[in-house]
Amino acid sequence: VDSLRSVGLDPSVERETLGLDPSGGDARNRRAAAVTASEHAHDGAQISAAGGYVLVTAAAGPDWKPPERLSARAVADAKRGREEEERNEAERNEADRPRGRGEGNRTPGARRSEEPKGGDGAVASETATTREEDRGGDPGEIDSDANSAMGDFLDDFEDLGVDAGAPVMRTVPVADNDDDEDELDNLPPYRVHPSPAEVASGAPSASTIAAAADSLARNGFVVLEAEDGSGLVAPVCLDSALAASDGYLDRLLAAAKAKGLRVDSDIFRFAELCSRARGGRRFDVTAERRRCGNGGSITNGGSITLPPRPYPTSDDESASATATDAWDGLRRVADPWVSPALLGSGLMVEDDGSHGATFGVTAVGCVTSLPSAPEQHFHADGRERGIVNVFVPLVDVPASMGPTHFLRGSHAWDHDSPYLTREQRRAREGAEEVVPELRRGSILMYDYRVFHRGGANLTGKRRPVAYVMYARNGTEDTWNFPDESVWDPDSTGAG
Repeated sequence: VDSLRSVGLDPSVERETLGLDPSGGDARNRRAAAVTASEHAHDGAQISAAGGYVLVTAAAGPDWKPPERLSARAVADAKRGREEEERNEAERNEADRPRGRGEGNRTPGARRSEEPKGGDGAVASETATTREEDRGGDPGEIDSDANSAMGDFLDDFEDLGVDAGAPVMRTVPVADNDDDEDELDNLPPYRVHPSPAEVASGAPSASTIAAAADSLARNGFVVLEAEDGSGLVAPVCLDSALAASDGYLDRLLAAAKAKGLRVDSDIFRFAELCSRARGGRRFDVTAERRRCGNGGSITNGGSITLPPRPYPTSDDESASATATDAWDGLRRVADPWVSPALLGSGLMVEDDGSHGATFGVTAVGCVTSLPSAPEQHFHADGRERGIVNVFVPLVDVPASMGPTHFLRGSHAWDHDSPYLTREQRRAREGAEEVVPELRRGSILMYDYRVFHRGGANLTGKRRPVAYVMYARNGTEDTWNFPDESVWDPDSTGAG
């Protein structure tokens, strides 16, 4: 309040909301209030329902650069400091915290894996820092770390009890709900280990199917691996898919570079290749996207086929076909483990139960994180029940390579709510975050609605994870793979 008044504005505090009166004060105050209102008029209903907020705006000229305290380096340093504090706090609390029944790493809050000292981790960290500094201070390129910093401020601001004429006091956080803790403790293990006999036969038993289906339905994800932690897919199949995926990605990136794109930093979308975050260094390569049902999906008797493309050379066409055949081979090997679990989970049954489970494969592909790829923010891939993604890592994925983080049970959250109440936000903040490290050839299935994020790749190696997408008839993938091909001479990647 004092800061706003020091620049000539006259803020008011009403019902714990700080704002500017559009009808009171001098002309400058009214203009500032009008700008604030007009900038976010489209959010009016949501803002009103949430109790309001404060927005501070400023005019920035074309030559404006952020002050040092808001530079990419300063934001990154601040973020690392926060994470270190959270990590230390989590470690102090871990001894007194009962572990959930799920296996693997439990990471309270936003705890992240410790970066290894020296070696590839140190090189990756230096590369990532240099890349942040190279972005400069262009206001249009303030990255996700800055957004995270602003989000942290707004979270803190919400916890302040504001009363005009009285000191600002921080309110007491809402106490954890014991019922939520009980629900967390009652979730099933998310790792399922078939017996050696099942692995040898390539088919799961009834008990394995039931355990996998239960975890997928209640946790929102499940990891299938042998009792000794090894994968379920034969190494020869993985080796073929790894070579084909790497070779095809190299050709796609070369084609994107030929269009003038900076593949390490630009956002671009083609029918075959997508990079969805600035500086993400994470690429989704796909053979095709189909709508499930009406003959569009692939069943056990079918196969993935490629639409005709204007390939510049026969080698490009061959690389595309080889990768597609390799991914389709993984699909066939994984399906005996996947389809029974999908049937048992109930996810592929119509919402009203009027029809049986009908589903098929709508896509195959590979997501590759390059060295120094940063971690993603938590997100859900879609809102509709009945889409499940199946990951088959082509290499071992330890903590340093950035395995996928999951929030257990988050697929059951209300994804359509226009805003979160404080109680809902507290409940989500208390969700258990788990980070399953994976062995190559293991099978990870997750509900499209579960909140997850890819971890940071702190090594000097690529992290390729092949995937197979299953969908209930009538559902559709929400990912935006456009029709525009990277091989089309006139394509731009704008998507």
